[in-house]
Amino acid sequence: MITREVVSEKLLDYLNHRITLPELWEWAGLTFVDGGFLPEEDTDMLMDIVMYIAGAHHEYFPMTWDIIVDFLEQLGTYVEVVPVPA
Repeated sequence: MITREVVSEKLLDYLNHRITLPELWEWAGLTFVDGGFLPEEDTDMLMDIVMYIAGAHHEYFPMTWDIIVDFLEQLGTYVEVVPVPA
């Protein structure tokens, strides 16, 4: 099942370099095809976000910091940048 938490986790995985952008696109494309968005009242929002991510390999759907932060806020996740020693 695809929930706010699942989508937030994938976006955070991308921001934290645990997955690549092509891996995020692939996940979104497969997720959109498979469906299973819950809860029902979040379905439209979740589908919009996942659809955008799936299309992000096109120049019309850039995955900018501002867009990702906006998606995370819609999902109820707020981002705080914390430096980590290399």
